Amino acid sequence: MKRILSTGFFVFIFAFFFGQLTFAQSSGISSGVPVKGTLSSEEAENTYYFSTDKDGEVYITLDESTGGFYLYLYNENGNRVTSDYFSSRGGKAVIDKKIQKGSYYIVVKPYNWNGISSASYKLKATYSSNINRDASSFEPNDTVETSLPVKSGEIYQSTSESNIDQDVYQFTTNKDGEVYITLDEAGGGYYMYLYDENGNRESSDYFSYSGGKSVINKKVQQGTYYVKIMPYNWNGITSAKYRFKATYPGSINRNSSSFEPNETFETAMPINSGQSYSSSSYSSIDQDTYQITTNRDGNVRIALDNAKGGFYMYLYDANGTRVSSDYFSSAGGTSVIDRDLKKGTYYVKIYPYNWNGITSASYRLHATFPAPANACDRYKGVSKIWWDGIELKPGQIGRLIVKKDTTLFKLNGEQKSPSRTLKAGEFYRIYAFKPGMLSVGGGYYVDRDAKVTYETPSKAKLEAVRCIQNR
Repeated sequence: MKRILSTGFFVFIFAFFFGQLTFAQSSGISSGVPVKGTLSSEEAENTYYFSTDKDGEVYITLDESTGGFYLYLYNENGNRVTSDYFSSRGGKAVIDKKIQKGSYYIVVKPYNWNGISSASYKLKATYSSNINRDASSFEPNDTVETSLPVKSGEIYQSTSESNIDQDVYQFTTNKDGEVYITLDEAGGGYYMYLYDENGNRESSDYFSYSGGKSVINKKVQQGTYYVKIMPYNWNGITSAKYRFKATYPGSINRNSSSFEPNETFETAMPINSGQSYSSSSYSSIDQDTYQITTNRDGNVRIALDNAKGGFYMYLYDANGTRVSSDYFSSAGGTSVIDRDLKKGTYYVKIYPYNWNGITSASYRLHATFPAPANACDRYKGVSKIWWDGIELKPGQIGRLIVKKDTTLFKLNGEQKSPSRTLKAGEFYRIYAFKPGMLSVGGGYYVDRDAKVTYETPSKAKLEAVRCIQNR
């Protein structure tokens, strides 16, 4: 018994120091930054280490290989967490795992090297840590923790670098409501998944070929959600582009000519009785929603015409119950909904239909319904709106007064490039803002700090400007 214990102790000590020696020779790998590696014999191995700053997902890929490889993930105690492998040149391995905060080691070893004396590979590990996000590709965004926050109704274009490159996007709704998520203009097949903040899958869609389209249209509760986009059925494809858009309950910047974003009930474009609205669907999965509010029971008539393609038109009440519908299947068609309705709020949804060879199409919408007098009528004959003696311009959301000399800079991604100095006492119109910054237009910003005073006009004045602009 004494001898057995001694041998076991020796094995334990050997394994401990062997493991420590192997890991001590490892190289650090930054989150989301690919590295190239080479092994020069079947007995060789390469080890990499990383530390996470919180519990979360790790996504590790091994590809661009010239031979077969094992891919192992170990925790800081030397326990294997998971692994993957492939046996031939051009193979790919993926480790996608939820792990606890701590230090980890990735080990790459040769596998099935018949007639091979050395082989190279590309390794990438994305994990919870500080990252440097690329402004155009949004990488790294392979995990929930590194996901790219997206604005409601804004279009994002990106590229999958390989068929194991997954992209994750994040959004947070400010109330319960409808989300409408689209994926199109794709150079290959894709899966699209929607998850809640607890990792539960809410919905999914997919297509298997270049040019396909996916849509997720779902009612969700207030909270944070994640969209995962993963390549699917890539035969002969090495990389592919795609276009992504998520519209959800939240702050939006509506385009004054296209009325986008207006895909959902919560982002619906309010319309006036007796006024025509011309817009367009930019793709066959671009739905548009309009809101009408009647001030008493009465007749509602809605017409859709001047269309360059086929369209469905649906009318819903405030509870989401379909009240009526109509459609036409070709350019030049007309749809009409004519109903007697109870006082309340209603929504008109317009969907492309039967688009063969059509990539976009315009239309005109006109609705008459019992409604208060047009609020814009009061501004007939008015060409300018004044704010403390200065004209309030279309698109302007505020103004700043320079209290102390401050720097005007151009914003390129997250990089600030100084342009000139704004002098104390100067006045500037503000058209947009970012966290901690105010935009004076043309891509130029100033820091929103004690050196400037920012003021906003009343809602009534902003509405007046919109009335004049939309005549």
